[in-house]
Amino acid sequence: TEVELAINSVWTKLFDLVQELFDLAMNTVLTLQVVFSIDSDWSAVIILCIPLMMLSLMVVFRIRGRTQFLLREDASVADENWSAFVAMCSACNPLILLYRRGWHFTKCFRGCHATFNKRNYNASAYSGDTL
Repeated sequence: TEVELAINSVWTKLFDLVQELFDLAMNTVLTLQVVFSIDSDWSAVIILCIPLMMLSLMVVFRIRGRTQFLLREDASVADENWSAFVAMCSACNPLILLYRRGWHFTKCFRGCHATFNKRNYNASAYSGDTL
């Protein structure tokens, strides 16, 4: 489970990031190819718009990036908490059943997972509002 957690939380996201960067590079190359193939006065305007869009994007990320990072970090901690709770309950399952405390741990799990869902939703909503 620790290996799966590491793969899901680090490597899968890294590969997604690399894929998104590759898509961005390809879209930029295709856009420039189309712009240079047009025989018009608007080609220069379109070429100048690309750096202006990048600059505006950097300003937005500068303004909203810190809060986004903190929200994602908070959601990640909550994710780790409920995941560790599940691993602990799995390891202690015989004791939980012996002392008939299953209802208590079920209630605790619901609380941990509800906290994660709330924090993850807040981070995703903030991210969606940014872009």
